[in-house]
Amino acid sequence: MASKLSGLGSITGTTSSDLVYLASTQDGGSSYTSKKISIANLFSSVASGTDLGTFTGDTIADNASVKAALQALESAFESEVTNRATAITSAVNDLVGGAPGTLDTLNEIAAALNDDASAANTLTALATANEVHIDNAVSLTGVAKDATNLGTFTGSTISDSKTVKEAMQQLETALEAEAAARALAVSAENTAMLAAVAAVQSDVDQNESDADAAVAANEVHIDNLATLSGLAKDSTSLGTFTGSTITNSSTLKVALQELETALEAVDTKTVDTGNNVNVLVANTTPDATPATFYFLAVDAASGAIKIVNKNFVEVE
Repeated sequence: MASKLSGLGSITGTTSSDLVYLASTQDGGSSYTSKKISIANLFSSVASGTDLGTFTGDTIADNASVKAALQALESAFESEVTNRATAITSAVNDLVGGAPGTLDTLNEIAAALNDDASAANTLTALATANEVHIDNAVSLTGVAKDATNLGTFTGSTISDSKTVKEAMQQLETALEAEAAARALAVSAENTAMLAAVAAVQSDVDQNESDADAAVAANEVHIDNLATLSGLAKDSTSLGTFTGSTITNSSTLKVALQELETALEAVDTKTVDTGNNVNVLVANTTPDATPATFYFLAVDAASGAIKIVNKNFVEVE
């Protein structure tokens, strides 16, 4: 390459007006000639050789030097870049409209729509289906569709033409007032009940005390009754007897039964129908007359049986 550039050596000197030196070739690089660009060449289209003259635009000031013109162009370009970036950002923000980060691009919006090219039709179908649900929900409320209040009520708790929230507020207020009143009533009733329970408890305590006293007194009576019966307290039988009528270790009922049976056996020996004189001996064969004997006589005044000497009878 050095041999091809040797043609530059034909320039033997430079001046202060020379700016750039070039190597020019017209035969594909076989030979070169020297060229130069001077200040005169650069400002050949302007009247002055020291400035750029006037401009029709407002970016480069008139009569500016090349450096000042380049600086103005650079500043204008950088400002335009900044303004353009700001404008693009503003336009994008306006397009996004404050969308969340997951929905601020067309791709994210398409993904959110499941890449459905007929998303509008799909959403319309869903809206139509939801309209049925809305109608059912409205029917459930008991008011007409698009009604703005609940209409009239027959009671006095919920005022007419109230919203659901207002009606709920009135019900809540009424319920809490009723709960407070009921709590007071329950408290009063509980106080009265406690007083009644206390009175009953007092009666129970008194009855218990009286019962204890009665039990203690009855215990004395029981002890006396046991003493009167001739048996030890809590005995379960009458013990032994010396006779043969009552069986030993019998109960009171068994002993009474045995006595009743024996007595009825004696009563069968009665010789009249109501008199107090019974047969004294069962033998009907007369004995020999004793030397001394007595008669039994009944006192007509008292019915008592009395002994009468045979001599008295003989005197009569």
